[in-house]
Amino acid sequence: MKILHCADIHLDSPMRANLPEKLAAERRAELLRAFLDMIDYAGGEGVSVILLAGDIFDSPKISATTAAAVRRAVRRHPEIIFAYLRGNHEGAGIRPAEDVIFGGDLPDNVLTFTDRWSSFRLPDEEDGHRRIPVILTAREIPEDGGAEAARTLDLREDRLNLVMLHGQQAEHGGSGTIPLNLFRGKGIDYLALGHVHQLEQGRIDGRGIWCCPGCLLGRGFDEQGEHGFVLIDIDTETGKMHRSFIPAPGSRFYEVRADVTGCTDSAEMEERIASRLASGPYREGDFLRVVLAGNLDVEAEKNPVYLRKAFADKYRSFTLRDETKFTVDYAAFRYEPTLRGELVRLLSAEDSLPEERKAEIIRCAMEMLKGET
Repeated sequence: MKILHCADIHLDSPMRANLPEKLAAERRAELLRAFLDMIDYAGGEGVSVILLAGDIFDSPKISATTAAAVRRAVRRHPEIIFAYLRGNHEGAGIRPAEDVIFGGDLPDNVLTFTDRWSSFRLPDEEDGHRRIPVILTAREIPEDGGAEAARTLDLREDRLNLVMLHGQQAEHGGSGTIPLNLFRGKGIDYLALGHVHQLEQGRIDGRGIWCCPGCLLGRGFDEQGEHGFVLIDIDTETGKMHRSFIPAPGSRFYEVRADVTGCTDSAEMEERIASRLASGPYREGDFLRVVLAGNLDVEAEKNPVYLRKAFADKYRSFTLRDETKFTVDYAAFRYEPTLRGELVRLLSAEDSLPEERKAEIIRCAMEMLKGET
C-alpha cells in the first residue's frame, strides 16, 4: 500500500508580504499546478490514500479557479482516498473548504474530520495473503493544544495505525502544541503532522515515528530551498514501512550571502557574487536574494543598481540586500593635504562616535566631493 503525506500548501495564499503582486499571482498559480501535479503523480504511482494534514488552503475563502481545479482532480482519481484535515488557516470560516469546493455533495473518496477522533480502515487488495489492517485515525485539535487528544486516543495494538493531526510538535507540549511525550505507548506507527513548513521527523517511541513533510513549495525567503511531500510504502504482510521525500518541481527561494571583503569596485563584487552562485543549486527559475556582506574600504566603488542588473535576467527574481560595512585606513590620510584628508584626521580623533558611524560620514563626504550624491 502506498500513501502520500502532504501539508501546508496554502492554496490561494496572498503572499503580498513576500512578493510583488505580479509575482505573487504567478506563484499562486504555480502552487495550484504543483498540487494538481502531485495528485496525478499519486495516480501514476498507485497511491491508495493522500493524507492532507492541514492548511491545504490558506483560508476558507477559496477562489473559483482553485475550487474548480481541485474538484476536477479529486473526481478524476476515484481510486485515491483524499483524507482532508483542516488546519489553523482553514478552520475559522463559516463554510468549510470541502463545502466550498463540492457544494455539500462530498465524493465518496473524500474523508473529513471533526474535533473528535474518527477512524477509517484503509482499503487494501485481497490476494489470499494475511494482511495487517491499516487504520487511519485523525481529528482537529483545539487551540490550547493536543493533550486532550492524546488522552482520548484509543488504538488497537494489532493494527497498523496511522494518526493525523495538524499542529506544532513539541516534546512536552505547551499552548497550541502537540505533546509527543503524551503519544508514546499509544500504538502509533506513523504520526502524520502538518503546520511546520520544513521537513521534520523523528521517533515517538520504539514502535512509531512522527513526520511533518513541510510545505509543497516555498512562498517566500522564510521557506527556502527544496520542498515536496512524503511517500510511504507499507508492506501490509509484514507491517514494514518505508518512506521517501519527493521534491516537488518548481522554482525555489534562496537567500545567499556573498562576502565581498576587500573588493575595490563593483566589477570585482560581481565576480565574487558569480563565484558564490556557481557553487550552489540555484537555477534560472529560482527566486534569489543576495546579501552583500563583509568589510569594504571607505574609498571602494559600490553600485547596487549595477550589481542587480548584472544578475536580474538570469533568475526568476533577483534582489540585493547590502549589509557591507566600510572601514577607514586612517594612516593613509595622515599627510594628505586635502579637504577629505583633514576630515578624516578630525574624525579619527573624535572619540564620541563609533567607528561604523565615522566611516559612514567619511564615505558620504567623499561621494559629495566627487559629485556622486
